[in-house]
Amino acid sequence: ASPGAGGETVMADVREILPRLDREVVAKFQQLGVMYWHHIPSHVPGAYHSWQMVFQTDDRSVVERHMVEKKISWKWEDDTVSWWQTLPAMHKYRGEDLWLCSCHSSHASFHKANPIWFHQDLPDHRYPFNTYYGDGTDIEAEVLQRIRDVHWQVSTGFQMQKGDLLVMNNMYCQHGRMGWTGGRKLAVAMAERN
Repeated sequence: ASPGAGGETVMADVREILPRLDREVVAKFQQLGVMYWHHIPSHVPGAYHSWQMVFQTDDRSVVERHMVEKKISWKWEDDTVSWWQTLPAMHKYRGEDLWLCSCHSSHASFHKANPIWFHQDLPDHRYPFNTYYGDGTDIEAEVLQRIRDVHWQVSTGFQMQKGDLLVMNNMYCQHGRMGWTGGRKLAVAMAERN
């Protein structure tokens, strides 16, 4: 993006998040985990994404096979699929507990704050994604806000320029992009060392 057109790359050092979170909140997430919920309709006008686009198929059996292989729970309602999976909020990496949880950015409140979704009046489980505690109970709004606050406290943003190369350890860096106007092209490659 050109200067002044937005599109800043934002990065947070994951190692700085966990020590700043309230101990009671961390303990609750350690005990319960995070349920990630997805709700994707079929091809319909105005839909965020269709399940056909997400799974790159029109065949429900291919979707179901994927769910079984990944041990993900799902259900169909008419031609809409919802799926959910409970995962730990923290992961041990190189002997260190890291907060690798996107409960705040995958919550329905994220959509509700986005102008694209302002006109929608949907229950939380009907947005493209939502999060709950691992037992299916709602994550309190104040907990989500505190997690968002901590993420912003440890984040930095910058404009990438033509020719820039950014290499990061995806376990230590959470990353995203701010909104932008105008043209933009970023190439991304991921590698995993076993």
